[in-house]
Amino acid sequence: MGILSVESTLNIPDYRSAERTFQLVTQLIGRAGRGDDPGRVLIQSLNPDHYALAHAVAGDMDGFYGAELAFRQETGYPPFAHLAALCLSGTAASAVERTSELLAARLRELRRDGGGRVEILGPAPAPLAKLRGRFRRQILLKAADRTTLHRLVRRVRESFQPPAGVRLQVDMDPVDLM
Repeated sequence: MGILSVESTLNIPDYRSAERTFQLVTQLIGRAGRGDDPGRVLIQSLNPDHYALAHAVAGDMDGFYGAELAFRQETGYPPFAHLAALCLSGTAASAVERTSELLAARLRELRRDGGGRVEILGPAPAPLAKLRGRFRRQILLKAADRTTLHRLVRRVRESFQPPAGVRLQVDMDPVDLM
Protein backbone atom coordinates (compact mmCIF):
# COMPACT_ATOMS: atom_id res chain seq x y z
CA MET A 1 0.00 0.00 0.00
CA GLY A 2 1.25 3.48 -0.73
CA ILE A 3 0.42 6.94 0.54
CA LEU A 4 1.36 9.59 -1.99
CA SER A 5 2.00 13.20 -1.02
CA VAL A 6 0.99 12.84 2.62
CA GLU A 7 1.54 16.61 2.98
CA SER A 8 -1.83 17.13 1.35
CA THR A 9 -3.40 16.26 4.71
CA LEU A 10 -0.63 17.72 6.89
CA ASN A 11 -0.90 21.12 5.21
CA ILE A 12 -4.66 21.56 5.47
CA PRO A 13 -5.21 24.92 7.19
CA ASP A 14 -6.78 23.40 10.29
CA TYR A 15 -5.17 22.87 13.68
CA ARG A 16 -6.33 19.23 13.59
CA SER A 17 -4.40 18.36 10.41
CA ALA A 18 -1.61 16.49 12.24
CA GLU A 19 -4.20 14.49 14.19
CA ARG A 20 -6.06 13.58 11.01
CA THR A 21 -2.83 12.61 9.26
CA PHE A 22 -1.77 10.44 12.22
CA GLN A 23 -5.17 8.70 12.14
CA LEU A 24 -5.04 8.13 8.38
CA VAL A 25 -1.51 6.72 8.35
CA THR A 26 -2.15 4.55 11.43
CA GLN A 27 -5.32 3.12 9.90
CA LEU A 28 -3.64 2.37 6.58
CA ILE A 29 -0.69 0.69 8.28
CA GLY A 30 -3.12 -1.41 10.32
CA ARG A 31 -5.08 -2.49 7.26
CA ALA A 32 -1.99 -3.35 5.23
CA GLY A 33 -0.79 -5.82 7.85
CA ARG A 34 -3.92 -7.95 8.18
CA GLY A 35 -4.18 -11.61 7.28
CA ASP A 36 -1.45 -14.18 6.84
CA ASP A 37 0.72 -12.05 4.60
CA PRO A 38 2.46 -9.14 6.26
CA GLY A 39 1.73 -5.83 4.60
CA ARG A 40 4.04 -3.10 3.50
CA VAL A 41 3.29 0.60 3.42
CA LEU A 42 5.31 3.17 1.51
CA ILE A 43 4.82 6.81 2.41
CA GLN A 44 5.88 9.60 0.07
CA SER A 45 6.71 12.71 2.05
CA LEU A 46 8.72 15.89 1.77
CA ASN A 47 8.68 16.09 5.57
CA PRO A 48 9.26 12.54 6.85
CA ASP A 49 10.41 13.80 10.25
CA HIS A 50 7.07 15.47 11.04
CA TYR A 51 5.97 14.24 14.45
CA ALA A 52 2.62 12.94 13.15
CA LEU A 53 4.32 10.73 10.56
CA ALA A 54 7.17 9.61 12.81
CA HIS A 55 4.79 8.55 15.59
CA ALA A 56 2.33 6.89 13.18
CA VAL A 57 5.07 4.83 11.54
CA ALA A 58 6.40 3.83 14.97
CA GLY A 59 2.89 2.97 16.19
CA ASP A 60 3.47 5.39 19.08
CA MET A 61 0.08 6.80 20.01
CA ASP A 62 1.26 8.07 23.40
CA GLY A 63 4.20 9.90 21.80
CA PHE A 64 1.92 11.51 19.24
CA TYR A 65 -0.57 12.51 21.93
CA GLY A 66 2.18 14.22 23.94
CA ALA A 67 3.60 16.05 20.92
CA GLU A 68 0.16 17.14 19.70
CA LEU A 69 -0.87 18.32 23.16
CA ALA A 70 2.35 20.38 23.45
CA PHE A 71 1.69 21.92 20.01
CA ARG A 72 -1.87 22.85 20.93
CA GLN A 73 -0.84 24.34 24.26
CA GLU A 74 1.90 26.41 22.60
CA THR A 75 -0.43 27.71 19.88
CA GLY A 76 -3.52 28.14 22.08
CA TYR A 77 -5.87 25.62 20.49
CA PRO A 78 -8.31 23.21 22.13
CA PRO A 79 -8.26 21.82 24.74
CA PHE A 80 -6.34 24.88 26.00
CA ALA A 81 -8.68 27.40 24.37
CA HIS A 82 -12.18 27.68 23.02
CA LEU A 83 -12.91 28.71 19.44
CA ALA A 84 -15.60 30.44 17.44
CA ALA A 85 -15.46 30.58 13.66
CA LEU A 86 -17.34 33.44 12.01
CA CYS A 87 -17.84 32.91 8.29
CA LEU A 88 -19.19 35.56 5.97
CA SER A 89 -20.37 34.57 2.52
CA GLY A 90 -21.99 36.21 -0.49
CA THR A 91 -22.04 36.30 -4.26
CA ALA A 92 -20.09 39.59 -4.46
CA ALA A 93 -16.47 39.19 -3.33
CA SER A 94 -16.03 42.90 -2.61
CA ALA A 95 -19.10 43.03 -0.36
CA VAL A 96 -17.93 39.98 1.59
CA GLU A 97 -14.44 41.43 1.99
CA ARG A 98 -15.73 44.83 3.09
CA THR A 99 -18.21 43.27 5.53
CA SER A 100 -15.51 41.02 7.01
CA GLU A 101 -13.32 44.08 7.69
CA LEU A 102 -16.26 45.86 9.34
CA LEU A 103 -17.04 42.79 11.45
CA ALA A 104 -13.41 42.47 12.58
CA ALA A 105 -13.36 46.15 13.54
CA ARG A 106 -16.60 45.72 15.49
CA LEU A 107 -15.17 42.67 17.29
CA ARG A 108 -12.03 44.63 18.27
CA GLU A 109 -14.20 47.51 19.50
CA LEU A 110 -16.38 45.20 21.61
CA ARG A 111 -13.30 43.46 22.99
CA ARG A 112 -11.84 46.84 24.03
CA ASP A 113 -15.13 47.79 25.69
CA GLY A 114 -15.12 44.87 28.09
CA GLY A 115 -15.11 41.91 25.75
CA GLY A 116 -12.42 40.14 27.76
CA ARG A 117 -9.33 38.35 26.54
CA VAL A 118 -10.25 37.09 23.09
CA GLU A 119 -7.75 36.72 20.27
CA ILE A 120 -9.15 37.78 16.90
CA LEU A 121 -7.55 36.09 13.88
CA GLY A 122 -8.48 37.49 10.51
CA PRO A 123 -10.41 38.29 8.53
CA ALA A 124 -8.92 36.07 5.88
CA PRO A 125 -10.21 34.14 2.91
CA ALA A 126 -11.74 30.86 4.10
CA PRO A 127 -9.72 27.77 3.12
CA LEU A 128 -12.45 27.11 0.54
CA ALA A 129 -12.62 30.75 -0.55
CA LYS A 130 -15.45 30.12 -2.99
CA LEU A 131 -18.03 27.42 -2.41
CA ARG A 132 -21.21 26.87 -4.43
CA GLY A 133 -20.88 30.25 -6.11
CA ARG A 134 -20.40 32.15 -2.83
CA PHE A 135 -17.23 33.96 -1.78
CA ARG A 136 -16.21 33.25 1.80
CA ARG A 137 -14.08 34.98 4.42
CA GLN A 138 -13.63 33.97 8.01
CA ILE A 139 -12.63 35.29 11.39
CA LEU A 140 -11.47 32.93 14.12
CA LEU A 141 -11.88 33.85 17.77
CA LYS A 142 -9.81 32.15 20.48
CA ALA A 143 -10.28 32.51 24.23
CA ALA A 144 -9.15 30.58 27.28
CA ASP A 145 -12.53 31.15 28.89
CA ARG A 146 -15.69 29.87 27.18
CA THR A 147 -17.94 32.40 28.93
CA THR A 148 -15.86 35.32 27.64
CA LEU A 149 -16.01 33.95 24.10
CA HIS A 150 -19.78 33.39 24.23
CA ARG A 151 -20.32 36.89 25.63
CA LEU A 152 -18.33 38.52 22.80
CA VAL A 153 -20.12 36.48 20.13
CA ARG A 154 -23.51 37.33 21.64
CA ARG A 155 -22.64 41.04 21.76
CA VAL A 156 -21.48 41.11 18.14
CA ARG A 157 -24.58 39.25 16.96
CA GLU A 158 -26.76 41.80 18.78
CA SER A 159 -24.90 44.82 17.38
CA PHE A 160 -23.76 43.79 13.90
CA GLN A 161 -26.05 43.13 10.97
CA PRO A 162 -24.42 42.18 7.67
CA PRO A 163 -25.79 43.96 4.61
CA ALA A 164 -28.26 42.31 2.27
CA GLY A 165 -26.58 39.64 0.20
CA VAL A 166 -24.00 38.75 2.86
CA ARG A 167 -24.61 35.94 5.34
CA LEU A 168 -22.93 35.55 8.72
CA GLN A 169 -22.58 32.05 10.13
CA VAL A 170 -21.19 31.49 13.64
CA ASP A 171 -19.79 28.10 14.60
CA MET A 172 -18.96 27.71 18.28
CA ASP A 173 -16.27 25.10 18.98
CA PRO A 174 -15.97 24.25 15.28
CA VAL A 175 -15.08 20.70 14.38
CA ASP A 176 -13.83 21.74 10.96
CA LEU A 177 -12.29 25.05 9.93
CA MET A 178 -12.71 24.46 6.22
